[in-house]
Amino acid sequence: MRILPYLLASLLGMSGCAPKTAFHSFTMSSVTERAVVNLQTVTVGSGEAVEAIVSAIYLNAVYPKRYRGGEYFLIAYYDRGDENLLERLRLNETVRPTSVEEISESDAMCALVPIRNDWNRYYIARFPKQGVTAALNVTFETGRCVTGTLGFQKGGV
Repeated sequence: MRILPYLLASLLGMSGCAPKTAFHSFTMSSVTERAVVNLQTVTVGSGEAVEAIVSAIYLNAVYPKRYRGGEYFLIAYYDRGDENLLERLRLNETVRPTSVEEISESDAMCALVPIRNDWNRYYIARFPKQGVTAALNVTFETGRCVTGTLGFQKGGV
């Protein structure tokens, strides 16, 4: 009977322990975490034919003090053809970017994109400021009317 209280205490003590996963050892900066949370990717094509792969990060949510006065996106863009989908880049279907600047793969901003390759081109696109609670839908369209849309919520994380 004396062993029963010790056995019960041991069982209760061990039952509250959660198993550790690989994420317990994985740490990231708050900027990297916000970038990952605000990353969207879309494959643009028709049927099984992939024409482009586009990833975008809503920069206002990653660097709120740096990116104001507009809606800013870091875009990683791979296009299989000669077509430039960024020529038909739109925000919320009709809003054209006020600027689209290509940046070098070695630019520190590109480190925010978790998957990098030799084929991507990187851009920072700026759009006019939208309403405080606006949904932000970034659309890429090919000349054959094939589209891909990335959805973001203003305010981010």
